Amino acid sequence: MEENKNEQAELISNFCKALSNPIRVEILQLIAQNKKMMVQEMIAVIPLAQSTISEHLRILKNNQILKVENIGTKSYYAIKTKTIEKSEKSLKKLLKSILNG
Repeated sequence: MEENKNEQAELISNFCKALSNPIRVEILQLIAQNKKMMVQEMIAVIPLAQSTISEHLRILKNNQILKVENIGTKSYYAIKTKTIEKSEKSLKKLLKSILNG
């Protein structure tokens, strides 16, 4: 039971850290609206250097929030829904326990 609590705490912590930057939140919202996107498509909407967007994508990918699908020479980023669902469930559980004491 203790291990499960530690796993949930780590999942919540990593998820929140990954979304602690407004640019990463914006990237995630953009990908959610479009289902999948290439870096070049994101640059057209978010006025940042490719290297900056790529660094934010790396953080989201390393935290299992995004997945990459390679089609030919192109890389498409998409949301990893299982991680979002697990994080949502864990966050709801945590917030409920905080509110209920």
